[in-house]
Amino acid sequence: MIQNYYKTVHEMPTPFGRVGDAFEPYILKERREVLKEFPSDRSIAALRDWRVRHVLFTPALIPDWPAFKARVDGFADLKPDREIDGVVVYRLAE
Repeated sequence: MIQNYYKTVHEMPTPFGRVGDAFEPYILKERREVLKEFPSDRSIAALRDWRVRHVLFTPALIPDWPAFKARVDGFADLKPDREIDGVVVYRLAE
């Protein structure tokens, strides 16, 4: 699958690990539940615990991006870093 290819190419861990058609471990379901409330103090703390450094958004795929961006920008620990080909990259403060 294409997701597995990209994971292999950049050789960086991701919070959801391997994405594909294989069995999904319980921890990934737990992580997905926490991130459903993103952005929130709890979800950002979880990202930090998982050693996440960057959070990527594709504004064209997010309904009401301006409102969502305003909520994300309300968290001091998330700083806009750059935009690459329509993907907005935020850096999570260490």
